[in-house]
Amino acid sequence: MDKKTVSILQIAATYTGTVVGAGFASGQSIMQFFTVYGHGER
Repeated sequence: MDKKTVSILQIAATYTGTVVGAGFASGQSIMQFFTVYGHGER
């Protein structure tokens, strides 16, 4: 592979990791919130 292809793959991997990591972190935060405070009044 040439340097341009490697650079593109590195950028794509970094972007994907950031998006997936952020989604996982926000999911964990939401789950912890509802575990502590429950679903609220009905």
